[in-house]
Amino acid sequence: MKKELSSLALILILLIVFPKFSSADYSPIISNIKPEIYICEGDSLSYYVNITDKDGDKLDINLSKEYPFKFMQISQSIDKKIYMFKLASTILSKREIGFYQETLYASDGKYVDSKQFNITIIEKNNAPQVQKIGVQTFQINGNNKTFRYKVVAYDIEDKNQDYENLKFNLTFLSGKPFLGIDQNGTITGIINESLIGVYNLSVCVADNGINKTHPDISLCGQDGKPISVCENFSLTLTNENRPPAITLNQPENLTISSIKDNNLTFKIFKYDPDKTIPDSYWYLDSNLKKYIPESSFDTFECSLPCKINESHTIKVVITDGLLNDSLQWDISIKNCQKDYKEPETPPETEEEEVTINKTETSNLVKTIKKINFKYALIIFAAILAILVSIYFYRFLKLVKEVKREKLKSMNEFLHYEKK
Repeated sequence: MKKELSSLALILILLIVFPKFSSADYSPIISNIKPEIYICEGDSLSYYVNITDKDGDKLDINLSKEYPFKFMQISQSIDKKIYMFKLASTILSKREIGFYQETLYASDGKYVDSKQFNITIIEKNNAPQVQKIGVQTFQINGNNKTFRYKVVAYDIEDKNQDYENLKFNLTFLSGKPFLGIDQNGTITGIINESLIGVYNLSVCVADNGINKTHPDISLCGQDGKPISVCENFSLTLTNENRPPAITLNQPENLTISSIKDNNLTFKIFKYDPDKTIPDSYWYLDSNLKKYIPESSFDTFECSLPCKINESHTIKVVITDGLLNDSLQWDISIKNCQKDYKEPETPPETEEEEVTINKTETSNLVKTIKKINFKYALIIFAAILAILVSIYFYRFLKLVKEVKREKLKSMNEFLHYEKK
């Protein structure tokens, strides 16, 4: 009996100390991934995948063909059984277009799960880009002249205007047409004094679309056919060009030393004696911030950090295409009505170093506690099993002795009765 109890105790200890002997070892499972994934040219892929491992094992993840994709872990559940991964890419260009057969592998060192899927990068037709033309002025001076201006355009599929793949169209929005445009984007025409005035025009540039469209190109919001973009501008013909002028500005004071709530608003009125409506270019500290085409009244807003003793400049340049006028505000902040405090940098002290060390060691302490608690629990369970076995053995032994004493007493009683 004692030997049986010892064997039972040993089995209990093995079941507690080595639980994996009594439970199944599970394979990782890849889920939440479609067999076909579509992404459009010019977009970036962002696709989430779940991988489950019931044992909470550390997983080795591999993607059969990584370029132009990458697979990265995003998060893990608290019980370490569910992983979230992200299949991602940078912005996909024309050279990455195509069909990719992929296989995703997840291994826990013993078992492997895999999923095959396809990624298709769909080609799009990219719209052509036209360089801003802006307001134009041409001075005649009493003689017939040839007006010439070259429109600069670019298209990813059809290259720039010099390849003559793009289609140009010039439309007069006002006045009688007297100019034409060829297929390399050059606007030409004979100018004389009879044409003096201001004209509004529009240049449209169309590409040729893409030759072979994907059946699912509608997912990209288009059909792959030619795309046309237009750029409007004004042309002033004069025999004596006069410069535009800024006639009114706000703030009137060009030196600013006090700001409120970080925000500043600037306004100008402009005038051109040749009836041209000038373009405006607004600069903050020499950096172009805003372009305002053909407007007689401008508003420019900017936000500046509310820091004392900082200096900035706001400059506006107006132009008729030949002549300019400009204005500049100098900002030197001496008073700021919005409370601003520089971020306080605490001095480097031993206390800071101790805090950093405490932070660094806290994770280690937590890990050690976690490990110690786990093994302490295992040891406690083992000891408890042994104690239960010992006391159970003693209980059986006591029962046996009680039976023996009872039997002995019964025999003595019977013997006494016989006498």
